Parts: sequence; structure tokens; C-alpha cells
Amino acid sequence: MKPGVLLVHGFNVADGGRATTDLLRGPFEAAGCRVYECDYGWRGLAGVRLSRTRITRDIAYLAWKHKIDVVVGHSNGCHYARWASWEYDNFPFTVWINPALDRACSIPTTLRGVHVWYSRHDEAVRWAARIPGSTWGDMGRVGYAGDDSRVESYDIEALFRAPDLRIGHSDFFRAPYWPTTGDVLVRRVMQDMLQAEEG
Repeated sequence: MKPGVLLVHGFNVADGGRATTDLLRGPFEAAGCRVYECDYGWRGLAGVRLSRTRITRDIAYLAWKHKIDVVVGHSNGCHYARWASWEYDNFPFTVWINPALDRACSIPTTLRGVHVWYSRHDEAVRWAARIPGSTWGDMGRVGYAGDDSRVESYDIEALFRAPDLRIGHSDFFRAPYWPTTGDVLVRRVMQDMLQAEEG
């Protein structure tokens, strides 16, 4: 069976991820993957917290139903993907793009591999981490700062070797960085999944 990919968009998104995570459908399908989406819709700050149980359950159900190999999240979507992997054992790999997670958060034991894509000019997660009572963090700005060897961090700005770049929170999905960013992400995910099968 072809590898299965589940896309999960971020916070404050009213287009179902069309301008962000949905763009990864093409590169993943070109790589021979089956692609699905978990579109949970727009949520305010309170809704993000109140909807966590339902959305993580939806992710877990879709992962089970479609035999998902990797869940790809952006921003708050990474938050939900992490919770889904804590509470259910339905997918072995996850990709976090500019994750609104604590930089040294614990990694679910069910996961075999995690890719973190970050950019040092991600101001959205820097401010999100300062919201009182928030469970968000600034991993999307600094990468993963823990010591779990299953996690690989990738500096988005380093792909382009230009010191004056200021790649923000959702710029991974925007020209002139896209589609280079998407192509590199998909290639690295496919390499890791292949190595895991061979190992």
C-alpha cells in the first residue's frame, strides 16, 4: 500500500488549509503517497483549548481509518498532532512546520520519528508562547531544544543561504520559498520512512 499522509492546518485558518498545509498534497502525491486532510476550521483562542479532545480524536480516527504513516501539522496543528500521538498509537511519524509547541516538549513514545521545520523570524509563536495560560510554545522559531534522538530540526532559512531572509510563521508555504520548501520536506520524509522500513 502507498504511504498515507494526513495534513492538519493551524490556528486562525478559515480556508481549511488551502493556502498552507493543503499545498503539500501535490508533492506528496507526486512521491506516490495517499493524502488526506483533517480540516477542523477556524477556532478562537478559547476554541483551540476547548476543541482539543475532539480534534485529537478526529486525527486519531482518520489515522486509523486510512492507515496513516505520517501526520503533517502546521502551527497549532502540530499541537493537536502531538496530543493525538500521545493518546493513540495510530501513526509512526510526524512533521511539525513552525510548531506552536514548547521548544523542549516531551516526545510521545509511540513515534518513531519527528521532523521539525523552524525559522528564527517566526514572530507568531514567540508571542503565542507569552499568552497567559497558553500551552503554546516557540519551537517554530528555535527548533527542538530537547535531547530526544528521534527528532530532527531543519532551519527553513538555511535552505536558501541568504543572511538577510526573514521567513515568518507561514512563509514556508509562500513564494519565493515555496515550492522548494515543500519539495525538500517531502524528500526528507520519504527518505526517513524508507530507512525505517529497511531498518
